[in-house]
Amino acid sequence: GLDGAGGRSGYIDANREGIYSLPGYIAIYMLGVEMGSSFFISKQNLAKWLTVAKHLAIKFATYTAIMTVFHFTVEPVSRRFANAAFIFRVMSLSSLMLLECLFADIITTYLRWKSLEDVHKHDFNQTAEHVDKLPFEDNKNPIQRSKQHPIMAAIERDKKSFEYRIRSKPHFLQLEDFAGPCLLEAISFNSLFYFLLANLLTGAINMSYATIYA
Repeated sequence: GLDGAGGRSGYIDANREGIYSLPGYIAIYMLGVEMGSSFFISKQNLAKWLTVAKHLAIKFATYTAIMTVFHFTVEPVSRRFANAAFIFRVMSLSSLMLLECLFADIITTYLRWKSLEDVHKHDFNQTAEHVDKLPFEDNKNPIQRSKQHPIMAAIERDKKSFEYRIRSKPHFLQLEDFAGPCLLEAISFNSLFYFLLANLLTGAINMSYATIYA
């Protein structure tokens, strides 16, 4: 403290850790805003999401390397002081967590898309079999058959379009097509509010009960 004895008599002494660590937490906030801005850019396909994952992996490696250098050469990680090692440690862990969640989202979305693809393929085959049983003048010639009947022509066009999407599926896989529950999206887009609310509730509980004995 200011008295050199570690007292808590004045406002500054009572809040010295918070005051001293404020620049560090502001730096964490600014770095977090920069990292989060990459998620609010429109991404139309899986390739762009994989690009975001690559950038997150690079940031994770960079933050981890810088944190290691500061921790062993300048000053060890200190949450109370929010020093440089602590700042880059928080950013390293945050980027790793986001990277893991993004990979999980990509994998689950791909598996869900794959299951829907199998369902649509099965439905298409059933429809094609049904059309094959219709009475055409020349049932042995599919090209002639598609010219004679509009349903068969539409089936042939859908088949070509479907096969093209199969070949190009990395470019047609969109994470936005699989929206999550409404409650989950509401919490995700207002995470700062819920974080502050959780802190207030935690403080209220700490003031109401002797949690040190819990």
